[in-house]
Amino acid sequence: MITGVGSIPVPVTDLDRALRFYRDTLGFAVREDRRMPDGTRRVALAPGHAEPDVTLTLTQETGDHSPIAGVAFLTNDIHRTYAALHERGVVFVDEPCMQDWGDWEVEFQDPDGNRFRLVQRARRSH
Repeated sequence: MITGVGSIPVPVTDLDRALRFYRDTLGFAVREDRRMPDGTRRVALAPGHAEPDVTLTLTQETGDHSPIAGVAFLTNDIHRTYAALHERGVVFVDEPCMQDWGDWEVEFQDPDGNRFRLVQRARRSH
């Protein structure tokens, strides 16, 4: 049976620039940075304060590539996180807004046009 998700590939055109964005701007921690047998470089990152099972894996792309969309990062305070990241130069597509189901969301993009959502989940009774 499937037990989880290990990594999400993120195509980038400049791996060093992308590494600076995810590590220095978003505050992610580098979990792995190594050369693959084919000579390409692989960098896996995850939120710095957590020990997640899932990492983002930056992959150097050449030529045309399709950016990814739909990956959500969780926060406990979307307004504070939005303000801090906006101050660091993160490009947001819109401003935080409450969804019909009660979650707060805002979308942003990385330097390569990959789009991510920042989500503050609504408190739900079980």
